[in-house]
Amino acid sequence: MGNCDGRSSFEYLIDEFFEEMTLTHLNNYEVETLVSNNIFNNQFCGNKLENFNLNILEFLKSFSETEKIREKTILFWQNSFEIYSDQKNQFLFICCMCFLCKFDKNTFHKTLLNIGKLYNNLNYTNNDYIVLKKDLIEMVDFYMYFITIHTLKYLKESVDEKEKLWNNMSVCIETM
Repeated sequence: MGNCDGRSSFEYLIDEFFEEMTLTHLNNYEVETLVSNNIFNNQFCGNKLENFNLNILEFLKSFSETEKIREKTILFWQNSFEIYSDQKNQFLFICCMCFLCKFDKNTFHKTLLNIGKLYNNLNYTNNDYIVLKKDLIEMVDFYMYFITIHTLKYLKESVDEKEKLWNNMSVCIETM
């Protein structure tokens, strides 16, 4: 998200926001297990916020010593879960969780495919473990939206210089 003039303090804020999350230090197997153990009635956490809070939020929230950062992280994940509650977006939301984790490049595709099987959202052959290009594009598009626009909308409400953040980062995104 940088530009030729260097990085803004807001970029550091966004980096810190994600780097402080426990999720970014889990591996893809842990995320896959976490997700697969919490699919109820073909929906992630049964599509219930209380299940999400009980079973998932502990792994997603920040491990920061700073209470304020932990509170922001908790609200971010709760709001994201609620916003992306339909089945298709739930799958893409889970893909974002996988993309944010510390994954093994040799097994990551299997993790995505195994989660895709739970949702019947990916087209694949059992022998090849190949994600179709259109599915991969959709996952990456959603992920890019999630870590930029979605995150900025959330952070815009939680930082002191809201308008400056939004204007500064919107310009960066438009030039991408």
